[in-house]
Amino acid sequence: MRRLFLAIACCAPLLGAAGFGNQADPAAAGMNPERLQRISKRMREFVDAAKTAGEVTLIARHGHLALFSATGYRDLESQAPMRTDTIFRIMSMTKPMTAIAVMLLVEEGTNAPARHGQDRPIWYPRHPQF
Repeated sequence: MRRLFLAIACCAPLLGAAGFGNQADPAAAGMNPERLQRISKRMREFVDAAKTAGEVTLIARHGHLALFSATGYRDLESQAPMRTDTIFRIMSMTKPMTAIAVMLLVEEGTNAPARHGQDRPIWYPRHPQF
């Protein structure tokens, strides 16, 4: 699945403002609706197992929204339900953003985790000890 973006929580409100709207159409995105429902079911399992209070899940492909759903609670004390336009406080996003950038480079073929015949990833600098 090329160019599949799964954004949990942080990007949903931004993409809604960017013209995606709130109408998910898996067929337009070229995705199987039954398989996407597995993701919604799994998110519900996380909430039911108390691993998270709630999530917003967004999957888009080729500029089409395939899945956009909210599960759980935005506030456990008041039991306020999670909504797709809930605003989250996000901290320490450097590692996920770097991981996404590396995955995109690998997908484009401009970088690879390891070249054939090398014992280290290509982005490690040469060091005298190694």
